[in-house]
Amino acid sequence: MYKVILVFILFLPITALAQNLEREAYDQVVANAKKCSEGVISGQKRINCWVKAAPEKCENIVLDMFHDRMNRLKHRKKLYSCVATCVDAGFLSRKFGQCSTSL
Repeated sequence: MYKVILVFILFLPITALAQNLEREAYDQVVANAKKCSEGVISGQKRINCWVKAAPEKCENIVLDMFHDRMNRLKHRKKLYSCVATCVDAGFLSRKFGQCSTSL
């Protein structure tokens, strides 16, 4: 029993750190999208900002988020999960691959 508690205590900070990194990555995507779309009147240009801010592999989720307004919260959760998968991606993936962004 004590071994299980010890293992739990040792990995708890690692899990919390991973969740913080995921949240920071998601918040950065949102901040970049909002900054890009400041002063933009056109709906399509605003959507383009969000697509450019998200990792390449998450672009379809962003499009779904805007086109399926009834389920926007569900799509935001999917976007968060997608962005979270890029947190520990390698340098090449983040700069040139599936986890790269245009902003």
